Amino acid sequence: MAAGSLDLNLKVSQQDFENRINIIEERMGDLMNVIDRYNRAKSNLSQFMDDDDSNVQTMIDRIDVNVNAARAEHQHLQEVKVTLQQTVEQMTGMSSKVSDTLASATEAAKETIKTYINAVL
Repeated sequence: MAAGSLDLNLKVSQQDFENRINIIEERMGDLMNVIDRYNRAKSNLSQFMDDDDSNVQTMIDRIDVNVNAARAEHQHLQEVKVTLQQTVEQMTGMSSKVSDTLASATEAAKETIKTYINAVL
């Protein structure tokens, strides 16, 4: 290692990524529930307020702001989830490649040893 450089190895298991994906999916479900509740509240405003009440539009605007924020966060979580899923797929692929490489190396070593033994005997 060169002077002043930093060697950093992170060890995160595939299960850790899968657990995080599950948590994100739960949060996405929670956000969809919040969006649904806001939409129901918006459609039920007339039950609690007169349409000519000056506060109705203010409440509708506030609900719209909150719904848009929840949708934006839902979209962000979806993007994070996709990224984590891609990482898991890459980890799975890498594991398969390592297994194939080890199997090939083992087979090659066996053949080399057989050839050496046959040459010596």
